[in-house]
Amino acid sequence: MDKKTKSVKNTKTTKSDRTDLIIGVIAVLAVMALFVWLIASLATDGKAVGSISYEGTAVRGKCTTINCQVDNYKLKEGQNVTWFVDGKKVATTPYSSTEGIKLDYTPTHTGKTRVVAKCGGRYCGIRDIDVQPPQLTFEAQNVTITYGDKLPELNYKCAGFVENDCLDDTCYDGKCCVGKNCKLEVGTYPITFDKECNYKDYCVDYKQGTLTVVPKKLTIEGLTKVYDGKAEIDLTNCKLKGVVYGDEVMLCLGKLQLENKDVGSGKKVNLSNTILCGKDAHNYTLDSTVNVTVLPKPVHLKGLSVQDKQFDGTTKATIKQIGNLTGITPGDNVAIGSIDIQFEHAKAGKQKVVVKQITLVGLDKNNYQIVLPTNLWANITNASK
Repeated sequence: MDKKTKSVKNTKTTKSDRTDLIIGVIAVLAVMALFVWLIASLATDGKAVGSISYEGTAVRGKCTTINCQVDNYKLKEGQNVTWFVDGKKVATTPYSSTEGIKLDYTPTHTGKTRVVAKCGGRYCGIRDIDVQPPQLTFEAQNVTITYGDKLPELNYKCAGFVENDCLDDTCYDGKCCVGKNCKLEVGTYPITFDKECNYKDYCVDYKQGTLTVVPKKLTIEGLTKVYDGKAEIDLTNCKLKGVVYGDEVMLCLGKLQLENKDVGSGKKVNLSNTILCGKDAHNYTLDSTVNVTVLPKPVHLKGLSVQDKQFDGTTKATIKQIGNLTGITPGDNVAIGSIDIQFEHAKAGKQKVVVKQITLVGLDKNNYQIVLPTNLWANITNASK
């Protein structure tokens, strides 16, 4: 090969290599430019012709309304807008000049989620949404019991499940507890959860309840007295009804004042100022109203005697000596009004005299009940011939 031919061949080879190199560089630059454009379009809202917004907080399992506002690009009425979430097509919605571009979307997972609205080959909006975990709330109920009552089963309410999640899938058995194993005295106690529950991606909130133990009301048994001329009643030996077995509680006040001294039933006494004593007294209250019964006082007639008589065929008897009343409270106005007596038999001989009735008179007569004499005798003699 001569020198001239060799030079021409080298020149052709050099031109061909340069052409291939230029074409390769252009291709690489084109690919890079396309890649940069795609990245920029997907990475920033600035490359989209509109913007995406939503109200409130996006939560997994709860519907969120997403709005796309197109600033620089006119859309035709009814023109379809395609929505993508994390690169996956989820919906196509028509554009409305009155309602704009909307998508009702329920996130299926927490964390960063990219939402893209696309129309006619252009990006209407791009937005990264921070999807939060749903809130699961375990709430213990408030319970009120009376001191001494059995503690009921304490349960809780659960709210906040989304999608197909349910209570059966959680780690709770529905029970709450009060951190006190001994007898609950009057007061308030927190109702707590004895273990924590980690369930899926939920944020779990625990709301304690309150157990309130209220005082037990006591009543007084057998408030009865016999008339003694005084408007008061002794509480020393009264029994309190309703005291829990083993508790120490009693009345501090020894006497109560009545409205009056007279006999009667249903006499109301106010115990509002009566204090309970004993180491367990703080767990009780006393019924503020109690009925008192005042019974008549028994009195006797001493010294009553009957005259002897001659047989007359009747049981008629005559008082010889009335005698005296015993047991009357000093200062009271009571006396004998009448006495109804007769022989048990009309025949002659020593006969028993029956006192059928004694009537009392005086201002305080109703406060007494007389005990009729029983061992009373007199003679009925035969008539002289």
